Amino acid sequence: MKTRIIFFLAVAFVPAFFLTARYSGTHSKPSDLRDAPISNSALDQLDLGNFNNAAPLPVPYTPQPEQRSMGVSNWIARTKIKPLTPRKWTIMVFMNGKNNLKDAMFTDVNMMEAIGSDKNINIVAELGRSRGLALKTDLYNWNESRRLYITKDDNAKKITSKTLMGNGRADMGDYRRVVDFVKWAKTNFPADKYMLVISGHGLGWMDPKPAGKGVSFDDRTNNYIRTREMGRLLQESGKVDILTFDACLMQTGEVAAEIGNKVSYILGSEEVVPGLGLPYHILLGILAQRPDMSALDFSSIITLSYTKFYQQYVKGVLFSAVRADKIDGFHRLVRKFTTLAIETSDTAALTAARDGVLRMDIPLFGDLYNFLELYSANMKKQDARISSAIRDLQKYIKEELIAVNSYFGVNSKGRNYQDGHGVSLYIPYAPADGVNNVPISEVEARFEAPYTDFAFTRSTGWYELVSLMSTLPSAGQKRGQHTPLQNTLLQ
Repeated sequence: MKTRIIFFLAVAFVPAFFLTARYSGTHSKPSDLRDAPISNSALDQLDLGNFNNAAPLPVPYTPQPEQRSMGVSNWIARTKIKPLTPRKWTIMVFMNGKNNLKDAMFTDVNMMEAIGSDKNINIVAELGRSRGLALKTDLYNWNESRRLYITKDDNAKKITSKTLMGNGRADMGDYRRVVDFVKWAKTNFPADKYMLVISGHGLGWMDPKPAGKGVSFDDRTNNYIRTREMGRLLQESGKVDILTFDACLMQTGEVAAEIGNKVSYILGSEEVVPGLGLPYHILLGILAQRPDMSALDFSSIITLSYTKFYQQYVKGVLFSAVRADKIDGFHRLVRKFTTLAIETSDTAALTAARDGVLRMDIPLFGDLYNFLELYSANMKKQDARISSAIRDLQKYIKEELIAVNSYFGVNSKGRNYQDGHGVSLYIPYAPADGVNNVPISEVEARFEAPYTDFAFTRSTGWYELVSLMSTLPSAGQKRGQHTPLQNTLLQ
């Protein structure tokens, strides 16, 4: 799914460019930044230096027709590589631009080239794209996937980094392509610490059918990386210190459960991500200045630089970092709450929480912490057991699971992002009335695999609560009243 909104902006940072959604010095105390709005003074600790003076970005363009790929072949145009001696960091960016993000990916590589690899940092990228770039550049007719070793230059209209490998038929929606990329990068560009970025379109935990709509979807092969393949991807490629999703809606409990402790930190947004994605020139520039920083510190820099960068372009964003080693404890507390919520069956609290929760651009995604706040505030009668379970889960989310949460502004409906606390879950709407609303059963029928197949709901029983909530009418709901579902998810 692609969002329809396109922002045209003319600001000091760039002369003009478009942002179409992808469905935001090292501080001494990362914990102080755990729930930081953009106005938090901690953001002023970011040493941006001259990295705000980026080169011009691409102008708006019209996507060109593409031919369907004939499949996946072996890599061609190989360049022999003598493995380098280990450096402090290797940044691996898997960039799926075989869709309408192809121009944004061009800009992202140029942002990386504003910094480039150095004696402490390797920056490598696999960039897959298709024809259609509006600017007359060296990429105008590039219709393949290339692996690049990113080197510094000052030319924002050309990618000058050396191509080490190329493949005209690479399937960028195949998780095994990412595995191969990571293994290749680790072998040839070893380091003390690794970050993998998966850049492209995303749809959180949703694996809809027909294929071609999930994370890292490839418009030519109609393939994408399934939620349950995320764990396999990390298992087969080996652990990395940071996994960052430069894609929409990926910071969900369901996605994190599939990944588990195969990484140290999971970074991403609960919400949609502007088309330009991460501000690579800023986060890599700070890393180049301070290559000895820990994975936690770098996670904080990425999270905070995202929100700081987009403050000048959009109305609001969310971004957070999850501690992967806290996921199991999170599941235990979610199960405790779920069990008690079903047992007590406080329909007033469930209805108020479901109907009032901060929802994302795809409205089946709701912020869990905010859901718990609303549930607690609307309980018909105080129950010590469930009140304790809610407090324990909220505390765990805020102090353990979420390493850093940063936000500013409002969403597309004007809701303040201060209600976003770092992780979303599947929260259904009220049941449809059969006239304008889309029944949840119809929505779920469009998923490639049932929600109950996910590790998260097997571990927590969350779908039992989803099923209960999907039967509860909203207070005062009238026949013919519609929800945004029919206008977003199903069109």
